[in-house]
Amino acid sequence: MLLKHIELEDFRNYERAACSPDSAKNFITGENAAGKTNFLEAVYFSLCGGSFRTFRENEAIRSGAGSAVIRARVSTDILTVDTAVEVRNDGKTLLLNRKEGQKRDFPGRRRILLFRPEDLEVLTGPPAGRRRFIDRIFFGLLPAYEEAHRQFYRALHQRNTLLRLPKGLVPDTSELKTWTETCVSAGTRLCILRFKGLALLAPAAAAIYRELTGTKIFLRYVSSIGGGESEAEVRESFYGKLHELLAQELRYGKTMAGPHRDDFFFLIKDKDLRSKGSRGEQRTAVLAMKLAEAELLEKNADDRIIYLLDDVFSELDRQRRQALLEKVTGRQVFITAVEQTVYGEGAEYRIENGKINREGAWPA
Repeated sequence: MLLKHIELEDFRNYERAACSPDSAKNFITGENAAGKTNFLEAVYFSLCGGSFRTFRENEAIRSGAGSAVIRARVSTDILTVDTAVEVRNDGKTLLLNRKEGQKRDFPGRRRILLFRPEDLEVLTGPPAGRRRFIDRIFFGLLPAYEEAHRQFYRALHQRNTLLRLPKGLVPDTSELKTWTETCVSAGTRLCILRFKGLALLAPAAAAIYRELTGTKIFLRYVSSIGGGESEAEVRESFYGKLHELLAQELRYGKTMAGPHRDDFFFLIKDKDLRSKGSRGEQRTAVLAMKLAEAELLEKNADDRIIYLLDDVFSELDRQRRQALLEKVTGRQVFITAVEQTVYGEGAEYRIENGKINREGAWPA
């Protein structure tokens, strides 16, 4: 997939701007707050039909304007698509080849690798962030994962509703048993799929981390259920945990074991990167995970992924920057930075005063 052309109108700090990106590396440079991340958001809008920054998408409308419009031409492995997104205060309109479409039909679905500085919170923040991060990856890699995830969290919500009944009011035993069984069944499938996903993702991420740093990294899945990795073992252990914890669950009004309480650990030589890793190690670990996801998606889709890398070079030494650039060679890449600080083949687009100016290109 390639982004051939993009036009912005009243989007964030851009009144009117246009760009025909290079088919390889595109360095988006400019001072802080110049609009570099805004430009990446516009690219994401044009490819995926929505924002990666906010649920309140009308925030993207330039101050004083009535709507924001992003138009683009995208080339995939089989066709060329013209996309358009108009964002208004009362909603938005999505167009594919001038006909109204849905987000699921946009060409960037499962074909975008996005890295943001906020992604570092995956390692440094609470387990919920790591679960969401891994879940999003597995949605694209494992066809059955999204449905198993949906079924489990629906059952979890119903079971928690019963557990939160007013104190002294015992929930209907048969109804609680029914939702416990549904929760265990769906949760067991989700756990097994996580083991399968990890078997794909962990070695791919470890290989990429070694390419970038020369060091091994390990990804470990820690289940709150316990037991083994077979479906029968997980199911039996899950039932046992819920039976053991039922009194506490009634006291606190929530399910206290299951995939919603699992965690993932990133280790280098038994060092937990959450608490003992440097910022450079943490950034590289998240990058390795995302690059591994992109490589696996490319194998499944038989098409190239577009990379959107926001402030990716920060806290990476020169060697890791060069290794990263070599790793993404052969794809269309958008990299934001205050200045072009590494050598490599590509084009620079300097953002100033709401304008996108092509500065030139660098030889390999």
